[in-house]
This record gives sequence, structure tokens and C-alpha cells, in this order.
Amino acid sequence: MLLGVVLKISSVLAPNPVDGKYRLKFYHLFLSIGLGEIIWYLCRYENAGFFGSHFVALFVVLIGIIWLMAILASVFKNYKTEKTTWEKEQVRLKYLPK
Repeated sequence: MLLGVVLKISSVLAPNPVDGKYRLKFYHLFLSIGLGEIIWYLCRYENAGFFGSHFVALFVVLIGIIWLMAILASVFKNYKTEKTTWEKEQVRLKYLPK
């Protein structure tokens, strides 16, 4: 949860929208995993049968790992081209008359 909050703040303060976009994806990932684990812990604390088992916690972490791999694949595939496109657009807008 704490890592998600840090990423949310860093996405708001990102130097460009491309960085902010990918930081927001990581924010959603870590926030979801954090909330899932908190819910698991509360179910475990209340002795809620199946939902308090370690299998469910492992399942939440496994979903997080798969989601992380999808985000990383997107970053490695698209980040450089999106950033280059954004920089070219900024240069073009700089020299356009206002």
C-alpha cells in the first residue's frame, strides 16, 4: 500500500505525461495487491475459512506477478517510442506561433 501511495505522488509530479502514465499503472498494481492482502489478513484474523487460507494470499500475489509482467512488457515495448513522440511534439509546439 505504501509503495502505491509513493507511486501515486510520483505520477502526479512526473516530468512528462508518458512517465506519469506508466507510474500510474504501477500505482494501480501495488494498490490492488496491497488491498487484496489487507482483505486476506482481515479474513485470516476473523478465522474466515477458505478466504483466510494461505492459498488465497498466494493467489493474490500470483495475480500481482502476472500483472507486473504484463506492465513490464508494455513498458519495454512502448515506452521509448511514446517518449520520443512526446518529445518531438513538444519541439513542434515550441516553434508554432501562438
